[in-house]
Amino acid sequence: MLQADRRADAIVVNEGGITVRRSLSGAFNINETWTNNAFLVTKEYTLLM
Repeated sequence: MLQADRRADAIVVNEGGITVRRSLSGAFNINETWTNNAFLVTKEYTLLM
């Protein structure tokens, strides 16, 4: 959750950088590229709130 709206947002962190899709009422907004810097991902994590 990136905003205080209590809705789950989609966040991808991988070798291509960080991409975010903010939650709308019944769908997700367009991709927001936060960085194109590479990140090494060694494990997969799922966070449920």
